Amino acid sequence: MREQKIGLKGTEKLDRTTQAAHDLIKAHHKARDAKTTRLRELRLAREAEEAKSVPTTKRRVPKKNEKQ
Repeated sequence: MREQKIGLKGTEKLDRTTQAAHDLIKAHHKARDAKTTRLRELRLAREAEEAKSVPTTKRRVPKKNEKQ
């Protein structure tokens, strides 16, 4: 008699493939969320820095005899 290879059953192979796909999707979501968080923090820091550096100017009040 020939020795048969003991392999995975059909559903076990499908389950492994499904799990691998889910793991890959989760990794992509995690990486995307980390990038989004990092970029948001950088944007907020840049906006805060720009708000500090914008000079405030006084509004010019027209003289009484000037035309508008």
